[in-house]
Amino acid sequence: METKSCGLNCSTCFKSSEDFFVRAFVSNLGPVIAGVKPIHLFSISPSDKLKDEKIEKIHHYFSRCSKISYDIFECSDKSTKILFYNENTLDYVLSDQKNQRFLKSHGYPLNYTMDAYLGHLIEKMRECIDAHEMGIFFGYPLKDVMGFMGNPKLKFTKMAGWRVYGDPKKSDEVFANFNSAKLWFMKMLEQNSPRELLVQNSKLVYNS
Repeated sequence: METKSCGLNCSTCFKSSEDFFVRAFVSNLGPVIAGVKPIHLFSISPSDKLKDEKIEKIHHYFSRCSKISYDIFECSDKSTKILFYNENTLDYVLSDQKNQRFLKSHGYPLNYTMDAYLGHLIEKMRECIDAHEMGIFFGYPLKDVMGFMGNPKLKFTKMAGWRVYGDPKKSDEVFANFNSAKLWFMKMLEQNSPRELLVQNSKLVYNS
């Protein structure tokens, strides 16, 4: 069967014809793989007939990648969540004293370990309990998380990938870093297959 080029240099046109789901999936993980974003969350609907196939592909591609870890779990609404995380980046964000104080005030363990905090969040997601503090795990500034959760002193400013509250300077910096890392990884995908990038980790060196 002949394959024709669309003639467009778009982000979904990659080097090889490897599975589109895998490439589209992996491309969203650039900031996490680069170490500038702590986590990224995907959800698979219970009505998705390709759910099992997608999960099998995730295991196949990511089980040998040392750059990121992942957890797959089913929620009480029957959806399946896949939470990817960069252990070093997540630990750094959660080790921040202000973040810890805030999370402890919302029921997180008094004695911090990254695994305990991540486990607490996952358990809330399993039970479909609102976890608006999750924004901290995503690397969003604490002020934006507090504003989203209703702090009256923080007024909504704008949208920048998430709802920004108060002075947008820090939020803009974080968003720019996320976007820069994603563009970097998209360029890497133009030159390498997902399998090459995820297994040959020496290629994945991001300089912000």
